[in-house]
Amino acid sequence: MNHTILSNLDPMLLAVSDNGVPNDVWSGWGSVIMAVGGMALIGVLLALIIWQVFRTAQSKIVVAETVARDEEYRKLAEQTAAAHDKLASHQQRIADDMADLRERITSIERLLSEVG
Repeated sequence: MNHTILSNLDPMLLAVSDNGVPNDVWSGWGSVIMAVGGMALIGVLLALIIWQVFRTAQSKIVVAETVARDEEYRKLAEQTAAAHDKLASHQQRIADDMADLRERITSIERLLSEVG
């Protein structure tokens, strides 16, 4: 009768003990090893998921900081361009004033040379 039971069962699920009585692999240490292995796999998967969530959050923070820094650089560039334009207009005004002074000095020198 034991042989008919053994022939009907899948050989992958059975192990034979020393006394010839079939033992189910899932009972005893097999189930413990399977449970520990499954929990370890789940633990590793959870750790990877948590790690990815934190890396994604870190990436979002870095992107936000980069955008803020780029915005500050843009504002600084705009201020620099405005200051450059203002200095250029002041420089042109000074150049015009210098040309006017040269004309006046030249006319004063001409007047002095005619008088003296």
